[in-house]
Amino acid sequence: MTTDPRPQLSRPKLARSDLLRMWVAFIGLATLVQLLFKKAGEALEHVDGVSGFASTALHSPWVWASIVCYIVVFLFWIKILQRMDLAQAFPMTGLTYMTVPLSATVLFGERIDLAHGIGIGLILAGVFVLGSEE
Repeated sequence: MTTDPRPQLSRPKLARSDLLRMWVAFIGLATLVQLLFKKAGEALEHVDGVSGFASTALHSPWVWASIVCYIVVFLFWIKILQRMDLAQAFPMTGLTYMTVPLSATVLFGERIDLAHGIGIGLILAGVFVLGSEE
C-alpha cells in the first residue's frame, strides 16, 4: 500500500457562492488596480529624472490608491488560495485579460483590435477549460 507523501491541507469549508463572491471581488479589484496604474502613469508622464519621478509619485493620489488596492487584491488572493489549489486558482486570474482591456476601452477610449480580441477569446476559453476541472 502506497501513501501520498505530500501533506494534506485542510481547507476551511466555504459555500460555492462565497467563493464566487471572492472571485468577483478579486477580479474586480485586480482590474481596478490596473486602471489606477494607468491613471498614475498618466499623472507621471511628463516628470523628468528619478528623484522628480519618485517625489511626484509619492504625492500622487493615483499611486497611493494603486498601492492600497494592490494590497487588498493580495489579501483576497491569499484567502482564495486557502480554499483552492494554486494549479486551479491561478488560471482564473486570466479573466483580468478580458476585464482590463474592456474597462480601458470604456474609461480611456482604448481600442481592442481583431488580434487582441482573438487573444482574449483564447485566454477565456483556456480559463473555462481549466476551471471546469473542479
